[in-house]
Amino acid sequence: MTTKKIVAVVVGLATASMMFAAVAVPAPAQAQTSAELQTQIQALLAQIAALQAQMSGGVSTPASMMFTSNLTIGSSGAEVTALQNFLIGKGHVIPAGATGYFGAQTKAALAAYQAANGIAPAVGYFGPMTRANVNAATPAVPGTPGTPATPAVPGNL
Repeated sequence: MTTKKIVAVVVGLATASMMFAAVAVPAPAQAQTSAELQTQIQALLAQIAALQAQMSGGVSTPASMMFTSNLTIGSSGAEVTALQNFLIGKGHVIPAGATGYFGAQTKAALAAYQAANGIAPAVGYFGPMTRANVNAATPAVPGTPGTPATPAVPGNL
């Protein structure tokens, strides 16, 4: 082989080697359960709804939401998001906004709402008494059921 051919082969091999080095092999994605993915989707949808409400200058509480489930710490879903939007609309602070997850902030806001509306004990559990109060304060479209949430502790609040 001539020197030119040898140089061309070496340059070609070096170029190919660099191209392979530049292509990073992605790490295998961690498998997620459908429940984890659904939770992430619900959280993202709740964030979108909260951002849309902020952009429109108001709080978005679906007029069609009829609350049907007991809600407490750990509950998540569309009813939690609607409850959070309702509470925020009534002036009760939830610093994280309507996330779709019922945590300590939602519990505190709900307890404040309960205290302000004579619902006792005002402990931040969304049970039959509070649900009836909120449903009476939220116009619902007939025939539009609420979306079931995750299981909650039974009670009579």
